[in-house]
Amino acid sequence: MALDPNLESLARPLGHVVIEFNYLEIDLGKLNTRLARADDLFGATLASLGGTAKLDIIRKLAAQRLTDKILANKLHSLLARAETLNCYLNRFIHGEFMPFVDAGDNYVGMAHRAVKNPNNPFQDVKPKTLETIADKVRDLANEVREFSATVYDNSPD
Repeated sequence: MALDPNLESLARPLGHVVIEFNYLEIDLGKLNTRLARADDLFGATLASLGGTAKLDIIRKLAAQRLTDKILANKLHSLLARAETLNCYLNRFIHGEFMPFVDAGDNYVGMAHRAVKNPNNPFQDVKPKTLETIADKVRDLANEVREFSATVYDNSPD
């Protein structure tokens, strides 16, 4: 079966959002493991949890382990960004897409809406929007990785 060429412009950047978010979740898992001062088995166990649950565990561990206010504030900022990006991920992955067609039934673009509220109107979605989200997720993953190394380096153990 041939792929629909009309979807290509969105499928590629949406795939990047998904893959970059996977990397972010791996880095959040490593941060969880370091905050818990645990081994990789702990991290593997956390891998089965959803994004919100992972963020909640990080918050709880950080409240007990991060005494440095600068590090705690940095972590708070990182987690707030992760929550926002997680909402975007869920919106686009679990949302509803609807093609725009002209009077001749020719494809002209794609609309999207979140499924959680089907009363929301469809909104135009552009590849650039998805590319921007993927870039933000990649940047955040890099920052979480760097932060995690800082937490590990400053660990009293």
